[in-house]
Amino acid sequence: MVGEIRDAETAEIALKAAQTGHLVLSTLHTNSTSETLTRLQQMGIARWMISSALSLVIAQRLVRKLCPHCRRNAGSAADLRTACGPARCHAGRQRAANIVTTDINGRLALFEVLPVTPGYARG
Repeated sequence: MVGEIRDAETAEIALKAAQTGHLVLSTLHTNSTSETLTRLQQMGIARWMISSALSLVIAQRLVRKLCPHCRRNAGSAADLRTACGPARCHAGRQRAANIVTTDINGRLALFEVLPVTPGYARG
Protein backbone atom coordinates (compact mmCIF):
# COMPACT_ATOMS: atom_id res chain seq x y z
CA MET A 1 0.00 0.00 0.00
CA VAL A 2 1.34 3.39 -1.03
CA GLY A 3 -0.11 6.14 1.15
CA GLU A 4 -0.31 8.82 -1.52
CA ILE A 5 1.22 9.36 -4.95
CA ARG A 6 2.57 12.91 -4.90
CA ASP A 7 5.40 12.80 -7.42
CA ALA A 8 6.67 10.99 -10.51
CA GLU A 9 9.12 8.83 -8.57
CA THR A 10 6.42 7.43 -6.27
CA ALA A 11 4.07 6.91 -9.23
CA GLU A 12 6.71 4.99 -11.16
CA ILE A 13 7.57 2.77 -8.18
CA ALA A 14 3.89 1.99 -7.55
CA LEU A 15 3.17 1.21 -11.22
CA LYS A 16 6.27 -0.99 -11.57
CA ALA A 17 5.20 -2.96 -8.49
CA ALA A 18 1.74 -3.42 -10.03
CA GLN A 19 3.30 -4.65 -13.28
CA THR A 20 5.13 -7.39 -11.38
CA GLY A 21 1.86 -8.77 -10.06
CA HIS A 22 1.57 -6.99 -6.71
CA LEU A 23 -1.76 -5.52 -5.67
CA VAL A 24 -1.03 -1.84 -5.13
CA LEU A 25 -3.56 0.48 -3.49
CA SER A 26 -2.91 4.20 -3.28
CA THR A 27 -4.46 7.66 -3.42
CA LEU A 28 -3.97 10.52 -5.83
CA HIS A 29 -5.81 13.77 -5.19
CA THR A 30 -7.90 14.54 -8.28
CA ASN A 31 -11.53 15.45 -8.91
CA SER A 32 -12.45 12.56 -11.22
CA THR A 33 -11.24 9.23 -12.59
CA SER A 34 -10.23 10.71 -15.94
CA GLU A 35 -8.28 13.44 -14.17
CA THR A 36 -6.30 10.70 -12.40
CA LEU A 37 -5.08 9.34 -15.73
CA THR A 38 -4.23 12.87 -16.91
CA ARG A 39 -2.31 13.61 -13.69
CA LEU A 40 -0.22 10.45 -14.10
CA GLN A 41 0.61 11.48 -17.67
CA GLN A 42 1.58 14.96 -16.45
CA MET A 43 3.99 13.26 -14.04
CA GLY A 44 5.71 11.75 -17.08
CA ILE A 45 4.25 8.25 -16.88
CA ALA A 46 3.74 6.71 -20.34
CA ARG A 47 0.22 5.70 -21.41
CA TRP A 48 1.33 2.10 -22.03
CA MET A 49 2.64 1.87 -18.47
CA ILE A 50 -0.59 3.29 -17.04
CA SER A 51 -2.74 0.86 -19.02
CA SER A 52 -0.59 -2.17 -18.17
CA ALA A 53 -0.33 -1.38 -14.45
CA LEU A 54 -3.76 0.03 -13.55
CA SER A 55 -6.87 -2.11 -13.57
CA LEU A 56 -9.35 0.22 -11.86
CA VAL A 57 -9.58 3.87 -10.81
CA ILE A 58 -12.16 4.96 -8.24
CA ALA A 59 -13.00 8.58 -7.45
CA GLN A 60 -15.12 9.42 -4.44
CA ARG A 61 -16.89 12.55 -3.31
CA LEU A 62 -19.10 13.42 -0.36
CA VAL A 63 -22.19 15.50 -1.09
CA ARG A 64 -24.60 17.03 1.38
CA LYS A 65 -27.88 15.18 1.82
CA LEU A 66 -31.10 17.13 2.22
CA CYS A 67 -33.29 16.36 5.21
CA PRO A 68 -36.14 14.08 4.00
CA HIS A 69 -38.66 16.36 5.75
CA CYS A 70 -37.29 19.56 4.18
CA ARG A 71 -36.74 18.52 0.58
CA ARG A 72 -39.40 19.10 -2.03
CA ASN A 73 -39.78 18.31 -5.71
CA ALA A 74 -37.91 20.90 -7.77
CA GLY A 75 -40.10 20.44 -10.86
CA SER A 76 -37.14 19.73 -13.12
CA ALA A 77 -37.12 20.82 -16.75
CA ALA A 78 -37.79 18.33 -19.56
CA ASP A 79 -34.17 18.34 -20.77
CA LEU A 80 -32.94 17.59 -17.23
CA ARG A 81 -35.39 14.69 -16.97
CA THR A 82 -34.10 13.39 -20.31
CA ALA A 83 -30.48 13.66 -19.20
CA CYS A 84 -31.01 12.20 -15.73
CA GLY A 85 -33.74 9.68 -16.42
CA PRO A 86 -36.99 9.33 -14.49
CA ALA A 87 -35.38 10.10 -11.10
CA ARG A 88 -36.88 13.04 -9.25
CA CYS A 89 -34.78 16.10 -8.44
CA HIS A 90 -35.22 17.61 -5.01
CA ALA A 91 -34.44 21.05 -3.64
CA GLY A 92 -34.58 22.17 -0.03
CA ARG A 93 -35.77 25.27 1.87
CA GLN A 94 -39.09 24.00 3.19
CA ARG A 95 -37.66 23.59 6.69
CA ALA A 96 -39.10 20.93 9.02
CA ALA A 97 -39.84 21.73 12.67
CA ASN A 98 -37.07 19.40 13.91
CA ILE A 99 -34.40 21.12 11.77
CA VAL A 100 -33.18 24.22 13.60
CA THR A 101 -30.37 25.76 11.54
CA THR A 102 -29.96 23.85 8.30
CA ASP A 103 -31.83 21.64 5.85
CA ILE A 104 -28.80 19.38 5.44
CA ASN A 105 -29.02 15.97 7.09
CA GLY A 106 -25.70 14.17 6.74
CA ARG A 107 -23.64 13.34 3.70
CA LEU A 108 -23.90 10.86 0.87
CA ALA A 109 -20.91 9.16 -0.78
CA LEU A 110 -20.79 9.21 -4.59
CA PHE A 111 -18.37 6.92 -6.41
CA GLU A 112 -17.11 7.06 -9.98
CA VAL A 113 -15.48 3.86 -11.25
CA LEU A 114 -13.30 3.59 -14.37
CA PRO A 115 -11.89 0.24 -15.50
CA VAL A 116 -8.58 0.83 -17.31
CA THR A 117 -8.46 -1.27 -20.48
CA PRO A 118 -5.52 -2.08 -22.76
CA GLY A 119 -7.12 0.21 -25.36
CA TYR A 120 -6.19 3.22 -23.22
CA ALA A 121 -2.55 2.89 -24.34
CA ARG A 122 -3.58 3.34 -27.98
CA GLY A 123 -5.44 6.56 -27.17
